[in-house]
Amino acid sequence: MSQVSVRHPIANTLNYVGLIGSTNGLICISLDKSVCIYNPITRIYNMVYGGFSRLHPYHVAYGFGYDMDSDDYKIVAITNFDKRVKVYSLKTGLWEKKKIVYPAERTPSKGIFLNGYIHWMDPVQDDLNIVSFDVHMETFGQLATPAYNDGRKMLHLDILGERLSMLCNYTQNYVMDLWVMQVYGSSDSWTRLASIAYPENDGWMRFWKTLWTSDDGKILLCFGHSCYLYDCIHGSLTFVIDTGNSSKLSSFDESLVSPIGPGIRYRLRSSKAKSKIGETSSI
Repeated sequence: MSQVSVRHPIANTLNYVGLIGSTNGLICISLDKSVCIYNPITRIYNMVYGGFSRLHPYHVAYGFGYDMDSDDYKIVAITNFDKRVKVYSLKTGLWEKKKIVYPAERTPSKGIFLNGYIHWMDPVQDDLNIVSFDVHMETFGQLATPAYNDGRKMLHLDILGERLSMLCNYTQNYVMDLWVMQVYGSSDSWTRLASIAYPENDGWMRFWKTLWTSDDGKILLCFGHSCYLYDCIHGSLTFVIDTGNSSKLSSFDESLVSPIGPGIRYRLRSSKAKSKIGETSSI
């Protein structure tokens, strides 16, 4: 695994950049007044406007996923204050307002995509289930959480390999339990893979993200703004790098998938055709 610093074409013109997620080589980024779908290999990007773009990104929870049934990439946007939902389709190039609302009291900043579903989890309220969104059917559901130990904890939902994972931080004991859902959708399949002691205790840092896993049991984790490599076989934790800001880290698979959907390409061709005969058109 190698580290790549991705410089997207609009990097120098923004006040806010937030990573939403990545799917099949496409990275979804939330910006001040838009969302960007970007392929860092081809360097082609798609600026998506509309949705809830008038709201500050802090007031909108996002998710990004792939609908295998319709071969479409979708962005889900949820307002924090009234739980309204809109879905953007890359195939049509349009936002659609949904008649459903987010079925939980609070919305975290971004969703985790796996097995055709986008997942959200409140990091503080551990008595809540995981909220899932079926990218194809565009409906909400719920998944049960692991059987945690008692005590104050901070939760972070993520993916480990091809499995849903939960990082359960016991902030008073300075230890993190790493849970994995071995069979997707089965609450009984949650398994505690490891208990990892904090490498340092300064009050605010915790394990909050899994970046990568190897076939021989090594896991790359974010702790605060640093990355550590945990060896599941030997139970060792090794410092890798201080990133300065680990919230800007994301793993992705290289691909040539275009972030420009057929709906946008059609409207671009129509716009050019109309311009040739003296008409004006906006995309």
